[in-house]
Amino acid sequence: INMNRKRWTRILKMCTGIAALVFIVSLGHASAATLCVDKTGANGCYTTIQLAVNNASAGDVINVEPGLYLEGTSLSVQKSVTIVSVAGPEKTKIEGSSVGVSVGTNSTVNVKGFTISGATQGVYMHAGSLTLENNIIVGIGSHGIFCNAPSNNVYYVCDIRNNTILSSGGEGIYSDECGYYCSPTIKLYNNIILDTVNLNSDSETCIYNTITGAILNVSCASTQTADPLFIPSNYCAVQSASPSIDAGSP
Repeated sequence: INMNRKRWTRILKMCTGIAALVFIVSLGHASAATLCVDKTGANGCYTTIQLAVNNASAGDVINVEPGLYLEGTSLSVQKSVTIVSVAGPEKTKIEGSSVGVSVGTNSTVNVKGFTISGATQGVYMHAGSLTLENNIIVGIGSHGIFCNAPSNNVYYVCDIRNNTILSSGGEGIYSDECGYYCSPTIKLYNNIILDTVNLNSDSETCIYNTITGAILNVSCASTQTADPLFIPSNYCAVQSASPSIDAGSP
């Protein structure tokens, strides 16, 4: 009887330990949360995008309602999150007095559906992984998008697709040379870039873009170079005489 009691005691302890381990693992794999941003604070939403980023956890999604969001010096994103506008770039705008959006080291960040303007640099990425989709980046004093990894032993990704970039004081998209054992990857797909593209990375894909400025240090396939003739002050629509109409790959 004592042997059976000892045996069951050991089994009980083992099961308890397994249950505790499963609980801990489940906490580590909790589903991502969805946070909201609304300038009015409606429905308990954060009133700035920066506040939502500060309170987000890795993997969270931040949905942003329409409005002009003045994010101080910059919207600083130092963790892996997805930031999405609810109504698109014509109605949702991010402005920073220095950099519109700044992405930090070792973070994986997605930014979708904003107009980003009024800063010295539109989007600055430092040694992380950045995806930009369906944004308008306009009126920037320096580079529209700057993908940067100045140190050794760094891997970074800039995945830029379906954006419009114009009126940059520097290059529309710029990547610098990095040090030893650095593996940068730049992907440009289906963008309209009315500026220079200057890429100094080791791995680049550039295809199906409209680029009216100079193309430096990169080979771009299936590229249109004519001005798409936007309707004035409307970067989401082109004039009837636009060479971009029916010019893309189906």
